[in-house]
Amino acid sequence: MSDIVPVVRLLDEIGLRYRQPDAHHAHLSFRGNQVDFDVLLIGLGPLLSLVAYAEPQLPASRVDEAIRLANALNAAHLRWGALWIQPEQRKLAFEVALPVGAGVTREALELALGAVPFTRCWPAFAQVAWTGATAADALRAWSDEREGGPEDASPVDAPESDLPPAVEF
Repeated sequence: MSDIVPVVRLLDEIGLRYRQPDAHHAHLSFRGNQVDFDVLLIGLGPLLSLVAYAEPQLPASRVDEAIRLANALNAAHLRWGALWIQPEQRKLAFEVALPVGAGVTREALELALGAVPFTRCWPAFAQVAWTGATAADALRAWSDEREGGPEDASPVDAPESDLPPAVEF
């Protein structure tokens, strides 16, 4: 599925506005509660890659600390996809790939778009970028803020896990 045509059909069905610059890409823009971001959908043969970029450019002096925060969030909080910093443009990015084989389903596309964590993790990046907080301090404040919120809730029928708890930073 190197062309994006089946994906844009689903975007039309869902009712999302997009631009299609060529046969392999679709571009969407979102306005979040705390940060605006763009999403690029890329057809890569049997994969559909979703790359989301946060709009604000990070200060050059804070890029290394923002990378530390992205690594900590990836390690302890994200289960699908990864956050990264694009160093030259100094933008926060999130990427996830979907194996689509012969096609992509609406459910899979909605799940991938919903996985973009910018709205929920942007406060920690904002602290690092504009207040000078360390990654550890921003992550601690972000975790304290989230404590007991809806994202910490588990499905009612979730089985108990034998896995060790996630490492906290």
